[in-house]
Amino acid sequence: MTTQDNPFAFNADPDKTQVATSEGAPADLSQVVPPQALHSFARFSLILFCLVSVLSMGSSLMQVSLLEEVRTGIGPDFDARATANDNRELGVTVLNLLILIVAGIVSLKLLHRLRSNVDHLGARELESTPGWSVGWFFVPIANLWKPLGATRQTWQASISPESWQSVKAPGILGVWWFFWIVASVVGRVSSRFETIAGEGIDALVSGTWIAFGHSMLTMIAALCYMSVLKQMTETQVETFHKLSQSQTSRF
Repeated sequence: MTTQDNPFAFNADPDKTQVATSEGAPADLSQVVPPQALHSFARFSLILFCLVSVLSMGSSLMQVSLLEEVRTGIGPDFDARATANDNRELGVTVLNLLILIVAGIVSLKLLHRLRSNVDHLGARELESTPGWSVGWFFVPIANLWKPLGATRQTWQASISPESWQSVKAPGILGVWWFFWIVASVVGRVSSRFETIAGEGIDALVSGTWIAFGHSMLTMIAALCYMSVLKQMTETQVETFHKLSQSQTSRF
């Protein structure tokens, strides 16, 4: 790939990497870090997470079918099938958790990079720093709205660094956050359900259906998140390309 083909190719002359925005804030394009490779990794890990979520939902349905046998009549080799069910559920749960950790780390690193880049594109006065755009996800109570606000501002600044406050954020952000919050609530209910409802067959069936719903909601949230990251990355690359062209015309 030549430098002309790469929208993130930098001018080797540091004196020609400063671009003034319409607000007068300098954009230091030499400090912008290409997000495409990291985005590809984040997308791949989120796709894997969605696939494992489908496996988890299928495993939940198989468990419900097994539990229903207790009500309607136990079939042959029930004990062996029950043991296999428990092993399968454990395996899917562990795999889901491992992929979730990887996907979370990579996607949050991408968010951090996108947020850092908008500063170098000339954006100013964003409420959250690059670190806090990620850190808010781990602060109780504040994580109900702060991460959404930080992500929204990063997207706005990726579209128009010099006047991001006037940019309307895409609706997919709200959809993503809605499913993220609902999935988080259902996840908490699922983790505490057996303690609250006891260990009867009805409680086990209900708990399994709640786990099924949690897997479905987290998968939808992950799909929305993939769309958010994809559009933010593409928008930022496009903005960088426009500023680079402006820089070329100036010099």
